[in-house]
Amino acid sequence: MRLPEIVLTYAKRLDAMSLRERVLIFLAAVAVIVLVADNVLLEPILRRQKINSQLNQQQQDEIRKMQAQLQAYAQAQLSDGANAKRQRLEKRRAELAELDRALGGGGGELVTADRMTRMLAEILKRNPEIELVSLRSLPATGLTQVNARGRRPQECGARALRDRRTDRFVRPTRSFRR
Repeated sequence: MRLPEIVLTYAKRLDAMSLRERVLIFLAAVAVIVLVADNVLLEPILRRQKINSQLNQQQQDEIRKMQAQLQAYAQAQLSDGANAKRQRLEKRRAELAELDRALGGGGGELVTADRMTRMLAEILKRNPEIELVSLRSLPATGLTQVNARGRRPQECGARALRDRRTDRFVRPTRSFRR
């Protein structure tokens, strides 16, 4: 294998130099090779790695933002559900208060205590199978009020009538009006 003429001339010139000059030329050639390898091979790899790292960081930031939005959305859904329930509860309380006012205002239509005995006597005459066992007057209260035992007024009515046919106590199914 024959080397080109130009390489042979450079080889002769290098042989003519001293050891110190040869070492300096060798170090300069190694430095050039390292710089070229760094720029050609390593720099693009490092640049790509830096870009990938930035993209990864951006994606992680987006994921954190999405998780925060998802949590905020879930919290909003829960609070919306709680708000809706709270609003329904307030609406029901207002309706109940209105019913209390309506029932309180309709007290004039109910049978008074002094007329109750006459009315019950008439009912018992018409229905001989029903027997009056006891009778007591309860104070007028609203639907939402609770008595001393912790029971609502509609829960504490006494079983005042007994059916003679079945020998069981029965509760009136309707209120008696004038």
